[in-house]
Amino acid sequence: MTERGRPTLYREEYCDLVVELGKQGKSVSEWASAIGVARSTLWEWSQTYDDFSAALMRAKTEEQAYFERTARENFDNRNFNANLWIKSAQARFRDDYTERREIETNGAVNFTGLPAPQIGSIQFTVIDPAKLATEDLESLANILQSQNKSQALTIEHEAENE
Repeated sequence: MTERGRPTLYREEYCDLVVELGKQGKSVSEWASAIGVARSTLWEWSQTYDDFSAALMRAKTEEQAYFERTARENFDNRNFNANLWIKSAQARFRDDYTERREIETNGAVNFTGLPAPQIGSIQFTVIDPAKLATEDLESLANILQSQNKSQALTIEHEAENE
């Protein structure tokens, strides 16, 4: 049985078109607009057509090369807006122009549900008061009331099996 549905709008010549648009520094949205499709269609085609996938990768490389060349050629231009350029580069080329922070985790989570960072020998552990026995809650309250705020607080507790 053959698949029915609307025929694809994909044409092989779109490969050359997106590469040419990339060389002009045009964005993915501009590529899609030139072809008359949504950006999501470009990505769908890249999953279906290997030649188009390769063309999109080359077009992105050409687009980035255009941006970098433009910046390099305009460093001495007083009218060149470097702040706008870097914001555009960060949005368009995230892998190369976005600062990242790597956080090493130890498996514990913090109160936001995100991994708790391990800093030196400090380990953050979330304690769910609902799972503590009454005597443990009372002990915790006593410790917190008597704790000198300049000292580190360490509470050892074995979790009860539920």
